[in-house]
Amino acid sequence: PELNAKYDALVAQTLIIRNDAGDALPFANQAIARTQEENSPYYVDYAKTTLLMTETKYDQALQNALALDKKMREALQQNATESTRKFGDTLFAFNLFRIGILQQKLGLKKDELKTWGEWKQFLEGAQYPALAQAFQDQNAIFSEGKLSLLNYINHREQALTGPIG
Repeated sequence: PELNAKYDALVAQTLIIRNDAGDALPFANQAIARTQEENSPYYVDYAKTTLLMTETKYDQALQNALALDKKMREALQQNATESTRKFGDTLFAFNLFRIGILQQKLGLKKDELKTWGEWKQFLEGAQYPALAQAFQDQNAIFSEGKLSLLNYINHREQALTGPIG
């Protein structure tokens, strides 16, 4: 039991990577339960949504991701700074990307197209300039050579709007 705190999350992550969600869930749930008090509820919600995705419960995962997005946007509208709102800009960026991927998985084309448009607006700093860096960092993380997350999103937008004329 004394090793659980150190290894539960690592074991869960390894099992998830190996596509063994069933065996990962007990370890992941223990880690979440043990750290729930010290972590922001935003991060706990994100982690729980990850577990739903490993169980291929995509409908519920999307609903949870959308609910988290709504809570974070409400905090943003109150002009809370990153240090006062209990979630980081990176979490916001990754959750929005997750929403687009889940919408794609579920075939929700109009919603997915809207999400990618919003993602690009955040990347450009259109509404919340302070968030732009997190989206730029996310784009850089998912880059290989000349390919980037932005390239992927542009490709998805083209696929969703029909053939290129």
